[in-house]
Amino acid sequence: PLLSEVDIVIPFVYNRAVRKRGRRILSIIYREIVKAGFGLSLNYMNGTVMYRRCILEDLELVNGGFFYQTELLIKCIHRGYLYAEVPCALGVRVSGESRATTWRSLIRVGIGFLTTFRQIHFRPTVAGVAVGSVTAGRSRF
Repeated sequence: PLLSEVDIVIPFVYNRAVRKRGRRILSIIYREIVKAGFGLSLNYMNGTVMYRRCILEDLELVNGGFFYQTELLIKCIHRGYLYAEVPCALGVRVSGESRATTWRSLIRVGIGFLTTFRQIHFRPTVAGVAVGSVTAGRSRF
């Protein structure tokens, strides 16, 4: 129902204690780096975000791996799309290990951050909001 009011619904984990301490610290560092680099002050950036389809159609993604979700959020919020954060509970991992904290993943995230930083701050493109978005509908008034 919230998508009738905004273009992006961003979940954030409110029961962070289900994760290991090291993972929680890494998430805090990640969030603060993204905040400093892009002025994006969100509680969480790598959850299952819901987007209105029309706002994704003209976005160019250059990153893969664990940074693609953050790149999408940076680019959409940078364009001015309306968003809301909603709390969600994270379940306890019952098997396996997270691949988010491997050296390979961390290096790819660092490269993604630098690529997106350069694209946003040094090669800015002028792009409007999508016609079918809630943001476009509200800006008509």
